[in-house]
Amino acid sequence: MTDVHAPPPHPGWYADADGAWWWWDGEGWTPAPAPEAAPSPAPRSGRDQERTTAMIMWIVFVVGGGWIGALIFYVVAKDKPFVRHHAAEALNLTIWLLPLQLVGFALLVPDYVGWIGDVVDDSGASFSPSGPFWVGIALVVVVALVDYALAITGIVMAHRGRWWRLPLPFHPVRGAVARGEEPYPVA
Repeated sequence: MTDVHAPPPHPGWYADADGAWWWWDGEGWTPAPAPEAAPSPAPRSGRDQERTTAMIMWIVFVVGGGWIGALIFYVVAKDKPFVRHHAAEALNLTIWLLPLQLVGFALLVPDYVGWIGDVVDDSGASFSPSGPFWVGIALVVVVALVDYALAITGIVMAHRGRWWRLPLPFHPVRGAVARGEEPYPVA
């Protein structure tokens, strides 16, 4: 082959300067160029599958699996560092947002309990929320929007093959790779 400076990062068919197609297996080139027929597409690598699995984990997290879905992926993906990293980040997101959600729901409970007591005494009683009730509603809505925004960002970053970390001061769940310590590129 001519004009080859650095090997490509991913296995696949690559053309040289003369237009001949050569197969790169990740470690070396084929001994002879491919016949004139068009090369077949490269098989999916394990890293592509990790990207897809991490993206599916985030989709399950958003659609309804939440922390349970992330925990399942975290436990099952011990041999897939990229998937485990993203599952750990989803669990970290849950741990950080759970206290805020609990406070929001705690602010809602007194008004609901009071209203149920009023309805028992008088079936025509109307619901009249207090100030803390509205604060609780606002807190629950804001936390849900932050949760969805960060999870959708996780979907996009997993699709791009990025070792994305949540913008949090610390990550309580082990398995998330620190910035600058990514073991290998996934994209």
